Amino acid sequence: MSVETTRAVAAGLSSLAARLRRRTGAAEAVARFLIRCTFTSIAETLELAPRGGMAAAVSRSLAAPERFAPGLTELWATLTWTGEAAALSATPALALERVELAGLHALTQARWDEVDPVIFGDLLLEALNPGERRQLGAHFTPRAYVERLVGLVVEEPLRADWARARGEAQAHRERGEAAAASRVVRGFLAELASVRVLDPACGAGNFLIVAHEALRRLADDAARWLLAATGEVVAPAVSLAQSIGVDRSAWTCEVARLVLWIAAIRGRSAAASAERATIVHGDALLTPWPAATFVVGNPPFLGKSRLRASLGESYVARIRACHDSAVPESADLVMYWWHRAATLLQAGQLRRFGLVTTNSVTQIYNRRVVEGFLAHAERPIHLVWAVADHPWVDGPRGAAVRIAMTVAEAGRGVGRSVRVLPGGGEAVEHGPIFADLRVGVDLARARRLQANAGLAGAGVMLGGRGFLVRPGELDGRDAGHVRPIVNGSDVLQRPRGAAVIDFTGLSEAAARDAAPAAFERLVAAVRPERLANVRAGRRERWWQFAETMPATRRAIAGLPRYIVTPETAKHRVFVFVDGAVVPEHPLLAIGLADAFHLAVLSSRIHGLWARANGGTLADRPRYNKSVCFETFPFPDCEAPARADIAALGEQLDACRRALAAAGWTVTAMYNAPPPALRAVHAAIDEAVAAAYALAGDGPEGAVLTALLALNHRRAAEEQAGAVRRLRAI
Repeated sequence: MSVETTRAVAAGLSSLAARLRRRTGAAEAVARFLIRCTFTSIAETLELAPRGGMAAAVSRSLAAPERFAPGLTELWATLTWTGEAAALSATPALALERVELAGLHALTQARWDEVDPVIFGDLLLEALNPGERRQLGAHFTPRAYVERLVGLVVEEPLRADWARARGEAQAHRERGEAAAASRVVRGFLAELASVRVLDPACGAGNFLIVAHEALRRLADDAARWLLAATGEVVAPAVSLAQSIGVDRSAWTCEVARLVLWIAAIRGRSAAASAERATIVHGDALLTPWPAATFVVGNPPFLGKSRLRASLGESYVARIRACHDSAVPESADLVMYWWHRAATLLQAGQLRRFGLVTTNSVTQIYNRRVVEGFLAHAERPIHLVWAVADHPWVDGPRGAAVRIAMTVAEAGRGVGRSVRVLPGGGEAVEHGPIFADLRVGVDLARARRLQANAGLAGAGVMLGGRGFLVRPGELDGRDAGHVRPIVNGSDVLQRPRGAAVIDFTGLSEAAARDAAPAAFERLVAAVRPERLANVRAGRRERWWQFAETMPATRRAIAGLPRYIVTPETAKHRVFVFVDGAVVPEHPLLAIGLADAFHLAVLSSRIHGLWARANGGTLADRPRYNKSVCFETFPFPDCEAPARADIAALGEQLDACRRALAAAGWTVTAMYNAPPPALRAVHAAIDEAVAAAYALAGDGPEGAVLTALLALNHRRAAEEQAGAVRRLRAI
């Protein structure tokens, strides 16, 4: 099988389908017609139909297109099918124009025997109904990833079963107990036949195809052993009926059934053509799942910010009601599948499950779902294998995304945590895997510290670009309500030099009276858009920011300067901004003006803590105030050491300002740090490590273990009433 051939065939189908849809306007009829043409070509390749019939029907019509539909109808009338293909018999032939016949003729010449059904189904869905699954967060999964996950979830435990059965049967055989050896192997085959594999968001069925192939390999291994050992011949123990899928799209279910059927009959007798997979048209988040032994798949990826826009308010409310709010409201959609699978595993209704998820599974709200099951006192589950951040290429567009994969079993135990190395290799750690998908330090047990509370918060969300003005654009009494504003791009790239009209805390009448020109600017540039907003608060307070972030404002109020860091960025940098500046989301503002804190936050030690706790978005680390800042135990050092660290923080600030004046962006500074910047960071790392009495360049695990222990000591102190506040607020 060839990926290149599969992609080429899918591209040809996509081009032909697009032309037919434009000409006829009948998308469903076009899709069904092309599926029947596709199946006919594959059936001829697999010798389930006379070879060459489809190509001949097309060739005869190239000179006379009007002959095509009657000729193909005549051909199809001679072919009868069982199984899933029987449903195709009701699909009529479409009349094609000459250029369309040429496209179809090229497809009949394709090497259909090289087409890989594991990826063809996804490509076929995209070709015949472009954009639908992408809108819902569904993704193409490369065969290598499917095989890896299915191997871990399904094949690994069943291979262990077969190894035990084979060993027992071999022992019987060596004692001359052929009948007993036969019983053991036949028992294994019977158990194998009872296995059910469920993909609750099956799409085109690629995980089910690979799982079916794995079951067939195991059954064939056992049958060959029995034949060699006893001379017995057994009937195939595995059927397509063991494959169970659920998908909320009826159209996708049809493609999955057909592609699974094609995959199942390859290399098997004609009798296999009567087998049928169980593909259920339904919503796996709103209904009970079919009984299964294993669950494996790649559920839709939708982040919290896209849920309601993509699925609708009422649907999201129904999902939450079905899960009794057990999944945090801010969690990604994929975590509902994870929670449902883990619940079944916990109840003893599954043997293993494994899911592809977004790599944001390690972020705080998603991590809480995993954490609850791993830490359950009476019925815990554990991760037997996990990779937290894996690159892949998503589908026909070749878009680079990042994913995580997790495989779980019931009970307590250890597993293998995989880390992808920059060169493409992998490092594997063995041991208990925690909710952040790491082995070694259970950072999920870090406590939020009162010392850090109330000091950090997200920047404001404007809810309309009409709030932005040029500095000096509004003068006189209006200028008092115009403030400079910075966002992540201002910090990391070239500053915009933007200002913002800020009426936070003022009523509509007060805002009009306080700054008439600024108010009228918002009437024209913001009010029309905001009056159409579905959220009542944003409509009714249209002259104010959509999210004013009062807690953040309290944290930075009255400070001559404060620290900001982008929530998501390639480089974790902390910089000072003037106290008059308004921080805009996605900046995180930290209400600390002391350069001591800037230096500590900029140190390697804090960087390790932040990366380990914060998770990633795509391939960029995220900084979450709850788990990165509010849990972080700052060093409590003597005055001289503190003063030295503060001086280094001032040096860092001055160094970056000088580089910026010379034309450097912050991103450029950290992509290729100049010697002066490297030197001040090295000095900060050394001084901060000394303040903790740690080896600053020591192993990551040792640093994190020491910080977690310090976090626990500080939390205990605070519980006893001793709070080492970073700043009085």
